[in-house]
Amino acid sequence: MLSQKRLRELLLYSPERGFFTWKITKGKIEANSIAGTLHRDGRRQIQIDGRIYKEHRLAWFYVYGYMPDELDHINRNAADNRLVNLRPCS
Repeated sequence: MLSQKRLRELLLYSPERGFFTWKITKGKIEANSIAGTLHRDGRRQIQIDGRIYKEHRLAWFYVYGYMPDELDHINRNAADNRLVNLRPCS
């Protein structure tokens, strides 16, 4: 299971811009490059330690230290992962 500490070791999140950048260079990935890819469902995803995570869930976890069961994009844009656009829901 990914810890908040491990996430912060690898990535830097910009709550205002809504994306992550890598802190480290690893293989083809260079430090300071934007992390993740766009999935066909419109959501961005990031692979960490061999596991794929949805970027909006990582954003919430990065800031608040937990992943709620459900997260909603307030403006309905699944690729907009600014913190002000995310909210827990049921």
